Amino acid sequence: RKILKYKKNLEKTKAKFCTFNEFLFVFQTYNKGLFAKKILKPFLEMKVKNILVFADGCIDSSANEFHKIMKGENHFVIQSNDLHEIHNYRLSLSFADNLDCKYLVLLQDDDLYKKNLFEWIINSTGLIEKFNASIVGGLSGFNLVSNFQYKKVDKSITTANFKEFKNSSGEKFYQLGDFEKCEIPQFYESNKKQNYKFVAAVNRSPQLIKVEQAKKLGFFPKELEPYQYDDHFNCFKSWILGYKVILAPLADIKPIGIGGMRLFNDVNSKKRPIHFAKNWNFILETFGKFINNGFIQSMVNE
Repeated sequence: RKILKYKKNLEKTKAKFCTFNEFLFVFQTYNKGLFAKKILKPFLEMKVKNILVFADGCIDSSANEFHKIMKGENHFVIQSNDLHEIHNYRLSLSFADNLDCKYLVLLQDDDLYKKNLFEWIINSTGLIEKFNASIVGGLSGFNLVSNFQYKKVDKSITTANFKEFKNSSGEKFYQLGDFEKCEIPQFYESNKKQNYKFVAAVNRSPQLIKVEQAKKLGFFPKELEPYQYDDHFNCFKSWILGYKVILAPLADIKPIGIGGMRLFNDVNSKKRPIHFAKNWNFILETFGKFINNGFIQSMVNE
């Protein structure tokens, strides 16, 4: 009786999830079972059709808690022990294809979103189509610095000094050791449609990605597994092959703790795994000429 009752309830419920048909909402989660209802609340209330949750490396009840409240026909929970985002996000491109979704909305478990996220998605979709962009980021981004020489690294990256600072003109920068330096775009926090800028790269999340272009450009490459610098790859590859990258900050994101993947892998500003060197050098090998000769930033500025 219990099974039949649940089956009947599902049949009534799943048809209600029918909005944002062309979007696949992708969550990377790690031990956030207690927050499952809070994390998914706006998406379930909006009745979005397609949701994919990766319960990655979880040792709590995350997968079960998310599964209990995700009752749409296209609501999926995948348990894995990868603990790295690149593999899962690449897999989500195949899911999007299978579900006839044109866009991925990449989200993580360390933020709570309000319903203004959906207005941001609609506005960002318009930006993608208007400007032939591949990615719109809603969190942060950076531009390359023309008078800085980007260099390959060795194991010193694990303890290299990270700093944020302003120059005499008030422009903000961050720098890692003597090999990476970027300008931080300045914004007034707003959800208005016109509040966007073209940037060299954006950081997750949220991110809106056009599936067709992501597959064409080879987003989330295996070479950068287990993780780190894949945002750089996706964005630089976009600019070089004629697609734009846009930063449109989303206001009112409420943090609920450190992201699980970084927590599990013990990554912070003063301590980094040795594979960061491998990944950064892969970025330089792939795009170094376009970074240091100013081509990418000139495309952004233009």
